[in-house]
Amino acid sequence: MGPNWQPEEKTGRAVFQTSDTSRLVEVTREWWHTEDDRVFTAKGHFRVTVARLVHAKEAPPAHPPEKKGRGDTSTFGGGR
Repeated sequence: MGPNWQPEEKTGRAVFQTSDTSRLVEVTREWWHTEDDRVFTAKGHFRVTVARLVHAKEAPPAHPPEKKGRGDTSTFGGGR
């Protein structure tokens, strides 16, 4: 793949601006079904909303619980 490589486009799309921060995207794909000798069309929709982050606080990292020592390990073979 060279620097000008582009993936083959397999879908069409229409983007509708529904507000200043929202878009509705329609994705369409067509293919020819050779056994039925006819075209099939599939459409899907998704909404994209953009927002400005005004506050964030990250959760503290998770750590595994501390292992507690047991006085009697004979139940599981005594540590042998």
